[in-house]
Amino acid sequence: MISGPERRPDWPDAEKIAIVAETLEPGVNVSEIARLHDLNPQQLFGWRKRWRAEAETLIAERQLPPTFAPVVIEAALPAPATTTLASRPVPASEPSDDRKVPLTRLIAQWFNSKFREKG
Repeated sequence: MISGPERRPDWPDAEKIAIVAETLEPGVNVSEIARLHDLNPQQLFGWRKRWRAEAETLIAERQLPPTFAPVVIEAALPAPATTTLASRPVPASEPSDDRKVPLTRLIAQWFNSKFREKG
């Protein structure tokens, strides 16, 4: 049950300016924008008269060229010394090359010892 007359929406000025800015974009139909926002086209044309300058300012602010953050270049750090496995001395505890076991065989042995079914 509705009691009393229906009130019109009270649009904040910022929202009016944003809607007017939409109508100032090239190729836009003002009546279509009015329908999108549930407005009477005559009301929107009135807003355009009242808020045009503010809407143009809003559009100009949106179209500012992008700004970039300044880049600070610091002196390059010296490259870390690299060692390869071939240049690394072999400790006495490691087997010599003729006694090394292929990695795949070591993995297979470990796998079998951990997961072999006990019978």
